[in-house]
Amino acid sequence: MRRAKNLSDEDIARIVGILDGWSGRLTWQSLLDAVERHLFTRYTRQALHKHTRIQQAFEQRKAGLAAKRGHLR
Repeated sequence: MRRAKNLSDEDIARIVGILDGWSGRLTWQSLLDAVERHLFTRYTRQALHKHTRIQQAFEQRKAGLAAKRGHLR
């Protein structure tokens, strides 16, 4: 398997956009699958996690979804 291309600023912005619009259960695996569908490249969790903007967007969206779920109970 070939190494995925490095993430450009545009790629990072697209991934953050995917996270901003996320609904449902969010896991790193589900994000990797969504990124592959949108960017046509498979990345590892480590590759995405090392980018601060992606890491922060993931954590914020995860917290937002958890708060929303807690509010619905």
